[in-house]
Amino acid sequence: MEAHWVVVVPVVVVLVVWYARDQIRYGVMTTGTLMAFLYALFKVYEPVKRLGGIYHQFQQALGATCRFALDCHAKRLQ
Repeated sequence: MEAHWVVVVPVVVVLVVWYARDQIRYGVMTTGTLMAFLYALFKVYEPVKRLGGIYHQFQQALGATCRFALDCHAKRLQ
């Protein structure tokens, strides 16, 4: 799960800067607005990444619980 974020984050940053370049050039956006957006983007990244890790652990635990319950049920049927 970690590996794809290493590729996605830089691509997103490049796309945002590429889009903002024209917006700044035409006066639709200021450089300060871009910097504020990039700052917010990086501040949100780590908590979202942690939530993804927690969700992954929850899914693993759920799968293990289901396997355990199925094993217990199969043993009772024997």
